[in-house]
Amino acid sequence: MAKFNSIHSCHELIVDGNDNITNEYARYLPHSKDIIQYLCHKWNGMHDTDLLPLINRECDNCIDSCHMNGCELSNGETTVSIIFELKENVRLNSDLKAKIENLMSNMWHDWFAHITKNLKFTDADGTIYKIA
Repeated sequence: MAKFNSIHSCHELIVDGNDNITNEYARYLPHSKDIIQYLCHKWNGMHDTDLLPLINRECDNCIDSCHMNGCELSNGETTVSIIFELKENVRLNSDLKAKIENLMSNMWHDWFAHITKNLKFTDADGTIYKIA
């Protein structure tokens, strides 16, 4: 079974009470584990009912599954990876790869913005963080 990964980096923003950005973390995110857990839970929870049918409509019904996992890399970057597993006897050719990449380019930002729009982490000192 062929697989294709779509990898996305996460950042964390420090915001003030008016949601103005005061600082940004691109590496060694203070809430890396929480972010990975939240995004994977949301994506994988929507996988069967919402995401897979939409993805298959755009990708010629070639995708068997598309689950997300995440990690913090050795360089401190927090990433989530969507693993597309193709249906049996489907080859990952350049056309299908382009369809998946185009779909994820368009879909990722909308999905991510929707899922994280109200998500904030507040530390004991009152510092507020948002995912970007």
